[in-house]
Amino acid sequence: MVSVPQEVPGKYPDDCILYSDDFSDLPDRGRIYGRGHNEMYKDIAAFLFENIPYPVSKDDCLNTLKLLHAFYRSDELVTWVEVNHGEQSERLGRENEAISQLYRTKTG
Repeated sequence: MVSVPQEVPGKYPDDCILYSDDFSDLPDRGRIYGRGHNEMYKDIAAFLFENIPYPVSKDDCLNTLKLLHAFYRSDELVTWVEVNHGEQSERLGRENEAISQLYRTKTG
């Protein structure tokens, strides 16, 4: 059983600077997605076009989503939440056109 503690806002601002990666050297969408997404997309393409098994299991993906929701839900409720209870965040998955536009690619 894993619980997610509520962070104290603004308590560790220097840690954010210290432990955050600088993506300013990456072109275009790389500044948004970071360095790891490129490899992930290569793995997805290899799965779709070359029948190479995807390196992350469906269960691992689901557990990661549960963990992310638990982080957000803990913040929303300002308390601890149990990751395996499967509570969903009220903030994740909402439509937000301004944020969505950052992630869209040009077509045509």
